Amino acid sequence: MASRTLALHDMKGVTVFQVTEEAVAHAAYQLGEAGARKGTVIRLFAHESGLVLEPGRIEPGDVTFDHDGRPVIAVPGALVEDLRNIVLQAEQTKQGTRLQLRERG
Repeated sequence: MASRTLALHDMKGVTVFQVTEEAVAHAAYQLGEAGARKGTVIRLFAHESGLVLEPGRIEPGDVTFDHDGRPVIAVPGALVEDLRNIVLQAEQTKQGTRLQLRERG
C-alpha cells in the first residue's frame, strides 16, 4: 500500500513540502519513547550544516503536523518555501525506523 502524505501548498496551489503519515506517527512514537514533556515537538530547521530534526518547542509562525490531535512536527513557516520537492518520511534502517528528508521523485 502506498504511503499517504500531508502536503503544504503555496498560494498557487503548488505543493511545497510533504510529510508522510508514517513520519507523523513515528515522530509521536519518538516523543513518547523519550518521555518528552507536554508541548515538545520534533522541529525541522535550517542550521549551518543543513536541515536538522530535533526536539524543541513550537514557535510563532510554525506550521505543525498533528498526530491524534497533538502537534508532533513543527516547521518554521519561513522555511516552507525552501522545502520545495522535499518529503519527510519514516524509513526502515538497520538501526530501526528513522525520520529522513528526501527529494520527491
